[in-house]
Amino acid sequence: MKQLILVIFVLAFGTAVKAQGNLQFNQVVLLTFNSNTSPYLSSLYTVPTGTVWKIEGAGCSNSLALYELNGLRISHTINTGGSSGALPLWLPAGTTMKFYNGGSYGCYVSILEFNVVQ
Repeated sequence: MKQLILVIFVLAFGTAVKAQGNLQFNQVVLLTFNSNTSPYLSSLYTVPTGTVWKIEGAGCSNSLALYELNGLRISHTINTGGSSGALPLWLPAGTTMKFYNGGSYGCYVSILEFNVVQ
């Protein structure tokens, strides 16, 4: 009898629970920048509405770089040779991001973009 009550409870209230949404792969985004003027910064990038970004990799050639999220400077560096210890990094819609390069060298950021679907 207790099992029957538990099953009825789960069926009655389990369908009322709603998640925030599911993720559906949309595209791969590759951001690159190479600034020849001080302070060697990239354009400002914004995660589009209805999506989330998962930063998978980042790197700079012959230099170090750091980044800024929503105006907050992050001191973790993107190391020479393409390794970065704080990845993957998930960013919700509306997040702004900018990269600072330690010199006039090229940098890249590899991103997976997902649509948030209900």
